[in-house]
Amino acid sequence: MTRKIFLLFFGIFVLKCILGFFIPLVADEAYYHVWSLYPQLSYFDHPGMVSWLISFGRFLAPFQNPLSVRWPFIIAGMATLWIWICLIHETSASNETKLFFTGLYVLNPLLGLGSILATPDVPMLFFWTSSFFFFSKILKENSWWWYVLLGGSLGLGFCSKYHIVLFVLCGIVVLVVQKKLKSLRPSGVFLTILAGLITSTPVLLWNYQNDWASFAFQLKHGFGRTYYQMDWTVGYIIGQILLLSPFVFLTLFTRRSSSLSHQIFSWTQFLFFISSTFKSVVEANWPLAAHPHALVHFIQSATRRRIVWTFSYWVVIFISLISLLLMPHTRGLLKNQLLSSDVEEMGQIVKKYKPLYGPTYQISSLLTWTNQELIPKLKGFSRKDFFDEIPDSVPTNNTFYVLKEISSGWPESLTGAHFIKRESFDKLDLELYQVTYD
Repeated sequence: MTRKIFLLFFGIFVLKCILGFFIPLVADEAYYHVWSLYPQLSYFDHPGMVSWLISFGRFLAPFQNPLSVRWPFIIAGMATLWIWICLIHETSASNETKLFFTGLYVLNPLLGLGSILATPDVPMLFFWTSSFFFFSKILKENSWWWYVLLGGSLGLGFCSKYHIVLFVLCGIVVLVVQKKLKSLRPSGVFLTILAGLITSTPVLLWNYQNDWASFAFQLKHGFGRTYYQMDWTVGYIIGQILLLSPFVFLTLFTRRSSSLSHQIFSWTQFLFFISSTFKSVVEANWPLAAHPHALVHFIQSATRRRIVWTFSYWVVIFISLISLLLMPHTRGLLKNQLLSSDVEEMGQIVKKYKPLYGPTYQISSLLTWTNQELIPKLKGFSRKDFFDEIPDSVPTNNTFYVLKEISSGWPESLTGAHFIKRESFDKLDLELYQVTYD
């Protein structure tokens, strides 16, 4: 590794910390922060790793700033990048290739900007990358120690996000295509499974105790639609091409023996989620783990000119995304992703109206973060989420206050109550009601 790579790596870390400090928390981050207030083995929406990391971060940095939530994720993201650099280094790649890869990796919106945010994707990608490193070692050295580490890493990845199970599918495809399935040691495979079961115990135990609620929710979320819309598939394909860049995507059709495993890991995930679009909407970040593999294949297959064009493409996208997050006059373009700054003006109602309940997990979580006081979502409002699982979401007073989206109705649990409108917040399409029972 050269001094330039170390300096670039350090510069990226500093930049991420600065952005993590100044960019307000997004709604999902605030939601995971609420999870950390209720320590559990796992949660309804996702496994518990994101909550555990936030709890750890807040314990060591208990100050009121987004960076106190994000710093463990920034470190995990940097560790992930370093493993990828090491993987490329093992291929005897030139220093220029490693520099280009590092730059392209960071400028990818999901891998760069996304690794600043406190989301399940960050630890999942770290353990996915670690697992690929151990998997590669198994194919080269076949030592039982790598089997154990692979299983442990996959188990911890399962505690981060369920999408890690696709690693097993990708690995099997690689073994079959490269005709290395018989080279595996049966005892090693057993150790991998055992280590994976041990490290994924928190998630398995929580689901067992809760009637497999989280597994059922995720399966329904990913495959639960009973109808089909073509724009699900078209939107997914176009979105991935734009996120990867057309240059990287086209290179995936070019076979290269030195990066064949990366090509397979990319295509297996992309094709899996294409098939998923026939059952439900696939979110842009779901094939996240395919992106670094696609980048490795690209950096080893493309011409220098194409790499430079791709670099320029991502520079424009990265600057645009930062502008959207930091410039108030462009925030309207991100109306579907609320930030903590969007609810700061509502601080007075939190003090004035008690007890107060929110309409969605996003609003309730952001209010909780900005006011450092739990503002639960009213049970029965919007889709089922973690708030519906906690006692605080059920009012115990005869009179309480509720923020309601203008377009939504009231939950059945409030049948017979009297409603008096107190205030309106047109910017967020919210109304505040006093709810009273006789």
